[in-house]
Amino acid sequence: MNDSLSVDTMYGDFSDQQRHLYAKHELMRHVAEDPSINAALKRIAKQSGIAAVAKLESSWSNLPLQVSIGQHIVAYAENELKITWQWFAKELYLLLKARLIGGVFGDYTNTPGIAQEDTRRRQLPDADIVRRNAVWFYRNRIKRPPDSLAALAREYHQPRHLPKNCPNCDDRKTVRDAIHEAERVLALTVMNKESQP
Repeated sequence: MNDSLSVDTMYGDFSDQQRHLYAKHELMRHVAEDPSINAALKRIAKQSGIAAVAKLESSWSNLPLQVSIGQHIVAYAENELKITWQWFAKELYLLLKARLIGGVFGDYTNTPGIAQEDTRRRQLPDADIVRRNAVWFYRNRIKRPPDSLAALAREYHQPRHLPKNCPNCDDRKTVRDAIHEAERVLALTVMNKESQP
């Protein structure tokens, strides 16, 4: 008998595109609140030549400045965070713009699937698993300093079991597999209706 769960068994009938949207939303929510990432984005803005807040609105229409900021953000994402997804660099760019000019970052309320899923969340625990996996990915791979697999496994294990009942329980494999699944889902390129043939 095979002990490993297939993705379909784990997530029921969710499509990968839905999983990607849920995971992306949760990941970027944590990234937007990360003080070290926000400090790095401020540093990038300064390196790119944005000095005065009063000049920001006109600065965004400057194509060479946009390219410079984009290059710095891609370098930061790839070299420091070790994330090479194009969508991630774009989201960091939008986060920087929202932080400097103002406005709402990451408002996914009108994204197809998210609003509908949030209203049914209690009936769909699989969405919670996708979100949890994205948070673990953030905490283990992006956050500085990162949380260890063992720390995440202990945190996951404690509310579920009393230490006396299972002194040899080890949930590191569960956490590791969840992080790998989040990475797989987040690495997907989600097609929108306009880009489909």
